[in-house]
Amino acid sequence: MYSHIIMLSSIPLKVKIMLINKFFYSLKILIQSPSSILILLYKYFQKYYILIISLFFKCNYHCNICNKRSVFFISDNWHKNIICPHCFSEIRHRLFFYSFKNNVHNLSLNGFKNKKIFHFAPENYLVNFFKKLSKNYFTADLHRSEYDYRIDISNMINIKNESLDCIIAIDVLEHVEKLENCLNEIKRTLKKDGIAIISVPQIDNLKKSVLFDTNIKSRDRKKIYGQADHSNLFGSDLEEIFKQFDFKVIIISSKMFKKEEVEKYTLKPKIYSNKKFATNDRKIFILYN
Repeated sequence: MYSHIIMLSSIPLKVKIMLINKFFYSLKILIQSPSSILILLYKYFQKYYILIISLFFKCNYHCNICNKRSVFFISDNWHKNIICPHCFSEIRHRLFFYSFKNNVHNLSLNGFKNKKIFHFAPENYLVNFFKKLSKNYFTADLHRSEYDYRIDISNMINIKNESLDCIIAIDVLEHVEKLENCLNEIKRTLKKDGIAIISVPQIDNLKKSVLFDTNIKSRDRKKIYGQADHSNLFGSDLEEIFKQFDFKVIIISSKMFKKEEVEKYTLKPKIYSNKKFATNDRKIFILYN
């Protein structure tokens, strides 16, 4: 018992504050979405179950980010077998990584070397990778203080005009209340030859996006946008929304790759979901300034 007290007392104050912030941020999400704690517990239960049985059975699932195999992938509320139990990468991350590793549209992972990169709401397994590629790689988030910048993507105060080579925002824009401000800020801060890498949930067969409305009460967000912490519900008109801000847009999807590659790395769900807010065909949007 005393050894635990000594260990806790030796933790730097900055780390303690970071852990407290994480706790309260998680609590906020829990209050907004009461089922989130059950989802998290189920996710970790699946993780260890899959890792154990993977010791005894043939592993057919392969993650192209951590390069590890398993019998199954973790299932979520929408799809079965889509999350790597080793690194927790999801379809959008593996699709992004696979595209750049295979130089789709002449975009390559080596192209990030020494570029100034701003990564919003970063995933740990991607953070570690990009830190090795560029000394000018920075992490950012509005709610969490453990990253390099605590900043709103809709108001990137103190970020100079045309100062960034790349902005990465994977599953960020659906949380943004001021989408117009957000896209204007991306436009402003990117260099003339810079790119933004964007992915969002896009609802199947939804032609027109349902953007944030101040008249919609917080308690109704889950019913309208699919999640309590979402502010936008994107449809097939997203490319046109980006073009309205004078971005040149390139779209990357699983349809661009061979069937065996898509199945090997699970770049799309093996079984499509018929749930209301499901995204069955993930896309990566590359916005050129």
